[in-house]
Amino acid sequence: MILDTYAWVEYFLGSPKGRVVKDLLEKGAYTPDVVLAEIA
Repeated sequence: MILDTYAWVEYFLGSPKGRVVKDLLEKGAYTPDVVLAEIA
């Protein structure tokens, strides 16, 4: 699974969708470097 900027925004907001993102991260999701640059 590849996570984009939208997923990270939801994660940091702590929204219900962000909780889904947290579960995906625990299972081993990936994020491209360009997305990390966008949220930094």
